[in-house]
Amino acid sequence: MTPNEFYALPAISADDWLEQGTQIAIDVLELEADPYNIDAQDGLDTGRLVVHEKLDHDIDGRRGVTIYALYFDDKPFALMLTGGREGRDSRKVVVTDEALWSASRAYATVVLYAGNKPFGGVAPTDEELTDHFYGAQVARFGDEVRLVDFNDVDPLTKAPVYDRKKFNETFEAVIRPLAMEIDYEAGLSNPRMMKEAIKVYRSGVLGDRIDVDIDLGDGRRIVAISVIEHQTFAFVADTRGKYYSWARPGVEPRLIGPASLLECYRDFASGKDITLSHAYVIEASEAFGADPADVAEQTRDFIRNGGMSMAERIILTMPRDERVAETLDADREIFTLGFMIVDNPDLRRFCDRGGPDLEEAIGIVERAAEFDAGIRSGVINKPAPRR
Repeated sequence: MTPNEFYALPAISADDWLEQGTQIAIDVLELEADPYNIDAQDGLDTGRLVVHEKLDHDIDGRRGVTIYALYFDDKPFALMLTGGREGRDSRKVVVTDEALWSASRAYATVVLYAGNKPFGGVAPTDEELTDHFYGAQVARFGDEVRLVDFNDVDPLTKAPVYDRKKFNETFEAVIRPLAMEIDYEAGLSNPRMMKEAIKVYRSGVLGDRIDVDIDLGDGRRIVAISVIEHQTFAFVADTRGKYYSWARPGVEPRLIGPASLLECYRDFASGKDITLSHAYVIEASEAFGADPADVAEQTRDFIRNGGMSMAERIILTMPRDERVAETLDADREIFTLGFMIVDNPDLRRFCDRGGPDLEEAIGIVERAAEFDAGIRSGVINKPAPRR
């Protein structure tokens, strides 16, 4: 039989496509929709698309063969032949009128999706979208916009702190030619290669820079300190690796405190002591309510050895914050910092990488209560204090 002969047959049933034969219509019109989870828009389906069941043959109660015809505005345009279990084992579509097929597909699409909205909502065209995504951050270097590592911008202001493009240019200009003269397979174990590599590391540092060389151990060293946007950053180079692999991690900029901390590094590099009169010692002790002598001592040790942030160091010199339960001894400084940031978000200026921010601090405070309750009830084992 021809399609026209099938169309001419009387219908066993004729139903709106959203009432019966929904999967038939979806398959014929090549729509992406779940027939069991359709949220059609009220008033948009006007009965223009109809599915006719023309012939049916029951094989064994479950398997069978059925022939359907689809009509749009009372005009036939396609057949669907189904066979097997619930008509799913074999399906064949025959379109006889492309114009009607397209018109019916457009109609069905409007019915299904006209009221849909973007899953994530609609953003204003002037909304700030430079928060880091998958470890990357949008930053402006003068008139040039770049996508950079999130560490290369100030976590507080989003201003650039390290120019990775300048680093790469200096690497090509300095290290590539040098590798023609000396063995670069051993990485930076060659003193001359190390000397030039440190210059390359420093080339990308932005702001008011002072050069330092502080060995943190395990191949890591601070090669520069700089102030950008009223904050002090340490630039930590990872000098490990053979060939040029040391250049791949390059430099990690780390926010370590307010601008006043730069003076401490400058004096330390010139052999001077960190005293109670240093602006950073005064500023930090007032901000945290700590003993200036303790702040000065912790600043000396932090500059020499790195490690725990100054904010956490200062907190550990202070009496326990009564809001932090005695069960939380192992991480007292972290929980205390959470409470203090909630009280005064400006303290982020003294924190490692500017964190926690206010939202993170609120989460820390909430976890403090949860951990205390868990430890007291025995659900959580009390961690051993750190030595």
